[in-house]
Formats: sequence, C-alpha cells, structure tokens
Amino acid sequence: MEIETDRIILRAPNKADHPLFIGLCMDPKVTEHFEYIKRDSEEKVLEFLMGMVKGMEGELTSLHYVIIEKDQNRSIGFIGIGDPEEEVASLPDRKVMNFGYAILPKYWGFGYATEALSLVIKKCFATFPNIELIHGECDADNIGSIKVMEKAGMKRFNQYKDKDGSVTIEFMIEQ
Repeated sequence: MEIETDRIILRAPNKADHPLFIGLCMDPKVTEHFEYIKRDSEEKVLEFLMGMVKGMEGELTSLHYVIIEKDQNRSIGFIGIGDPEEEVASLPDRKVMNFGYAILPKYWGFGYATEALSLVIKKCFATFPNIELIHGECDADNIGSIKVMEKAGMKRFNQYKDKDGSVTIEFMIEQ
C-alpha cells in the first residue's frame, strides 16, 4: 500500500520505525508545535507507533504512513489521518477526518510535508468516500504548517484562542 512521487514514498509504519519515531516524538523542536506526538520515554513512543501500525491492519478506519525521501532512501517523518478524537466544534454534524504529521528538522523547508499531505488527502477521499472534508489546525505562529496546508489546497476557515491565550488557525478541504 505504498504511494509515491518522484521525491517521496509513503509506506505503512512498522515496528522497525521505532528509531525514527523516537527522533520525532522526543525532539523539542518537533514537539513544540506538535504536542500530540510528544512522549517522555522510548516505551511510550513504541506504544504510539504500534497504535499507528494497528490502524493500518484489518478494516481501515485511518491512514498512517512513514515518509521516505527517495534519493537517500531515508525515513524522514510520518503523516496520519483519521477520525477526530472529539467532534470538531467549528464543523458540527460533518463527516470529518483530521490529519497530523511530523518531519525531522533536518528536512524542514523542502516541501516534503506538502507533498505527503497532498498525497494523503487524495488517498483519504478515495478510501473513505463518505468523508465530507479533511480538517487541520496549527498555532498561528507555526508559519511552516500554515504554508504546508495552504500549498496542499486547504483553506483557512476559522481561528480561535486556546485556554492558554494562543491562537489556533483551522483549515479544511472538501471532497
């Protein structure tokens, strides 16, 4: 179930990806804006990874991929999409999936996340035809993620203040 372009391959994660996920989930640069992946031990990282592995088994309810840079055949990040843990308040009564991704800092700014997100959006709509839209959000000061979502065709539609006073911007793309 690989997907590829000229520059990247997306493939299902496996237990051998544990070192990559340690590098992502325990790196303060990565987790600064991606709090949901932050883990404080290698064992908790493995649990997180194995949850993604299980998500790709049996009847699909989510999609999870390791992002591989083709030139050097190097794993550089991951991207996943699935049902939100709770209803998206700004999109009540809509069939929505949320996505998340993380890239090793060495590979930021080269368009890999945008390329991966564009592929996953297409794959999600093809795999889950009942999904109306894909939702993503980021901190207003996370310029990199804003650019990723915009370049992948997503549109800003809302922003709100979090409990800590920071501003979150919401994006979506419809089927």
